[in-house]
Amino acid sequence: MKIAYLFLTVADLNHENLWIDYFKGNENKYNIYCHPKNNINSKWLMKYVIKNNVKTSWGKTVNAILELLKEAIKDKDNKYFVLVSESCVPIKSFNKFYTFLNDNEKSFVKKFNITTYDKENRLNKIKNSDKYNLIKHYANWCLNRHHVKKLLVKENELKDFSDVDSQDEFFLSVLNNDFIDYEIVN
Repeated sequence: MKIAYLFLTVADLNHENLWIDYFKGNENKYNIYCHPKNNINSKWLMKYVIKNNVKTSWGKTVNAILELLKEAIKDKDNKYFVLVSESCVPIKSFNKFYTFLNDNEKSFVKKFNITTYDKENRLNKIKNSDKYNLIKHYANWCLNRHHVKKLLVKENELKDFSDVDSQDEFFLSVLNNDFIDYEIVN
C-alpha cells in the first residue's frame, strides 16, 4: 500500500524541510505528485510536478485536482490520495498516519455547515444541483482508491460545479456522501 500525496500549490512549499523529514525512511510507502499554479524553485518538489498543468484561480482548482488524481491513479500501489496545499504541514508521524489509513480502508472528508451566503451566492450556480446531495467540505481530504475511481468516472458531472466560487469545497458532492465525515490530520 502507498499513499499518494497530491500537492496543489501556488508555488514552492512553505515548509519543505518538514515534508522532507516527514517522508524520510518511508520511500516505499508513498508517491508525490505536484500541480503548481506558478513556477517553483525547489529542486526537491520539481521532480514531482505532473506533466499536465491546467489554469487555476482561487477556489477554482477542480480541474487541477483531477489532473493530479489521473496521474496518481496510474500507480496501482496508490491506495490513498491525500490533497494538501503549500501551507500544509505534517503534524503526526508518517508511520502513524500510514497505520491509521491501513487500518481503516475508508475515505475521509470533513464537512462543515452550508451558510446562508453559500445558498444565496454559490449553490445556485451549480448546474443540475437537484441530482446531488450537496455538501460543503474542507478543501483537504483523503480519498481511497475506490472513491478516486468513482470521482474520475464522474468527471463530466464535475463540470456542473465549474461556475461556483469555491468549487473545491463542494465538488465531492458527486460522491453522494459515501465517505467518513472526519478531518484528516497527517
